[in-house]
Amino acid sequence: MIDNNEIEKRLASALNAATPDILDELMAELDLSEKPEQPMREKLADDGQERYKKSFVRSRSFRTLISCAAAFILMIGGFTVWKNASEKVLAVVDLDVNPSIELSINNKEKVVKAIAVNEDGKDILDGMDLKGSDAKTACNAIVGSMLTKGYLNDRSNSILLSVSSGDSKKGQEIEAELSDCINSYTSGSEVSAAVMGQYVDADDELKAFASNNGISTGKAGLIRRLLESGGTKMTEDSLLSLSTQELIVLGQERNVSGETMYGEAYTGDYIGYESALAAALSHAGLDREQVSGAEVEMDCENGAIIYDVEFRSGGQEFEYEIAASTGEIIQSKKDIDDDMDDDSDDDDNADDEQDDD
Repeated sequence: MIDNNEIEKRLASALNAATPDILDELMAELDLSEKPEQPMREKLADDGQERYKKSFVRSRSFRTLISCAAAFILMIGGFTVWKNASEKVLAVVDLDVNPSIELSINNKEKVVKAIAVNEDGKDILDGMDLKGSDAKTACNAIVGSMLTKGYLNDRSNSILLSVSSGDSKKGQEIEAELSDCINSYTSGSEVSAAVMGQYVDADDELKAFASNNGISTGKAGLIRRLLESGGTKMTEDSLLSLSTQELIVLGQERNVSGETMYGEAYTGDYIGYESALAAALSHAGLDREQVSGAEVEMDCENGAIIYDVEFRSGGQEFEYEIAASTGEIIQSKKDIDDDMDDDSDDDDNADDEQDDD
């Protein structure tokens, strides 16, 4: 038989983990032949009630703590989601003069990251903290620094603005907005700037080409456009040797002006089309009235801007390469005019047909 001391110990242990309303069940489970005296029973019940109250308070405090922790986790999670969303790049904006700057912007058109593509770009970004700035504000700040530091001037007056994005429609909208913004900003300066804006489909091949040659994706995109424009002498290597100003002049003259073109790139360093034709005619010993089919086109060869000049005279076809900056004749060529022979053959055939009639 279990004595009273043992009964008290077992009941106290059971009550530590249960509410007092199961006291009778516990006593029945112990198969007691004697019931504890009423005072002890009341004492145990009172102890149980007190323990239950403490347990309840602890439980409620624990639940409150859990709720607070959950709220904190949700808050941290929400902040993380917001932070990730704010740093997700929607578009990449390249600004090229000679300094080249790349801006990554989010869907709010805020700058997520600004990096210099070349050494001059580092000079421009020195002391600037553009992260979180509106894209228009950032572009104007960069252009303002280029003006102040002399990279953008009357002779080197061209700005190439390029936008690439996974959302082409949105990318084109951003390009138009930023090009217009920069044009408005430079209109108030002493420099009469030309702004060429373009949307660039920055595929892996183009990105690799830009990275391998240390240029912006935007500049690489303009080189691609120029190569696709049909120039007979242009190569990647020759175009890579040109400055941004020269590339924009070449693009402007060959009607490869991208989506947007404000102003005109400075061409005062070149002799012009008429002078190039005059130099070729002088070398051939011909007057303007003696030639037909005269064509002059700006091109690039061996890293220099040239004029390709062609004309026909006296059954011969003349081809010239003229240095655009000096007017020097780089190369000349004279061949029999095949078109003239074809025309003569046609005339002979026509005469034969006339005779047959």
